Amino acid sequence: MMDLGTVKRKLERQQYTTAEECADDIRLIWSNCKTYNADGSDFFLLAESFSKRFEDRYRKIRSECDTGDQKLGPPSAVAASSVGSTSTSTKKDSIGTEPPSLQRRTQFGANLFYLSGMELGHVIKQLELKCPKSLQSPPAGVTSQEHEQLEIDVDQID
Repeated sequence: MMDLGTVKRKLERQQYTTAEECADDIRLIWSNCKTYNADGSDFFLLAESFSKRFEDRYRKIRSECDTGDQKLGPPSAVAASSVGSTSTSTKKDSIGTEPPSLQRRTQFGANLFYLSGMELGHVIKQLELKCPKSLQSPPAGVTSQEHEQLEIDVDQID
């Protein structure tokens, strides 16, 4: 059984390895709704509308962000093609791919402002695991009134 609650739980438990897997489950929800409701019914029309809105938004996300789901071959080939395709740098990281281009780093930084607190926490957790040098605490004595501050140095992300 697939419903939006199941998708939410799978997202919270990080059970999707790519955005495409999540998108496939969401598409299945809309498809099932149209299959099991009469053509032209309110539920059918809502599913059709939500499906179109989802596809429009997902297409935009895929064009702006690396969703990790391009169907170009094995994961290492996908990473190599999506991360450094426009980069002018020739420095390679430990797995042989080029570091993210300036455009990708800039877009990543801009997209951080659109995240909820929970989503931002997930990003920080991933950076702690995969690229701890990108996380920096402010200098001693420099703090906000009530919140701990943390800086993400996107130039350090590789």
